[in-house]
Amino acid sequence: MILNVNTPCDKQNFEGFAKFKCKHKEAKALKKAVEEALPDSFVFSDKKPGEKKTYFILTDEHADRFVDFIGSINFFDLKQNIEKFLNEKARKINIDDLKKALENGTLSV
Repeated sequence: MILNVNTPCDKQNFEGFAKFKCKHKEAKALKKAVEEALPDSFVFSDKKPGEKKTYFILTDEHADRFVDFIGSINFFDLKQNIEKFLNEKARKINIDDLKKALENGTLSV
């Protein structure tokens, strides 16, 4: 993970592994907002069919482990089964709580 040493880091954005579900219409905007709020994170969907999309947020050691799997595992399988490969359940974030945290600038997982 590349860090910008010229920018002071007073607080850590978050250190963890979380997921949220939302409808297709709002998914793109929420994904972009999460990426802006947590610039050192990966945000991706599992691409499973259905009315709602599940998005995973990875940072710190979880993001590093995700990158380590790339190349050794089929990428599509990795995205669909990320909890299985990381041997950990993602913490669920309620969509309303996520929106409120993004508005207030207090997103932390």
